[in-house]
Amino acid sequence: MKEEGPDFSLLLLPALIFQTEATSVRGTEGGSVKITCSHSYATTNVKYFCKGACGEADVLIKSGPLQQEGKYSIEDKGNTFYVTISKLEKSDEGVYWCGVERVGVDTYDKVTLTVAEVFFLPFVTENPGSSLKMPDSSKHFCFSALLRRKFVLIAELVLH
Repeated sequence: MKEEGPDFSLLLLPALIFQTEATSVRGTEGGSVKITCSHSYATTNVKYFCKGACGEADVLIKSGPLQQEGKYSIEDKGNTFYVTISKLEKSDEGVYWCGVERVGVDTYDKVTLTVAEVFFLPFVTENPGSSLKMPDSSKHFCFSALLRRKFVLIAELVLH
């Protein structure tokens, strides 16, 4: 007669999957961007912002008492948090992640940052807000500043 023992059947529970959202953000060299990150049920959780694989070494800033780390700052508003990157450089371009610490697996939102270069062209205009069409391209440069002497700072590149 076989002795009855406990049943060690495998119990499968449905996994909780938190959907990841993707955001694209555009900034200009030397400027700053403010990124909005929203997660459900994250009011008291630790929030963080990372670039790349998002391992511990990739975390750029975390919510908590220290709200600024170099060019990164974070503002925790419960389910939503904001990350500002200042003094943007072309090398800041890439994929970032807004993360929330969870019991089990953290949740993430993907953020793709593009940084536009600032150009200086020798040009004089009498009309603020006018555009200049370059002869060999379809790129238009919109002027946000008017200087009457040597240079006009081109703040935004608009492709048509």
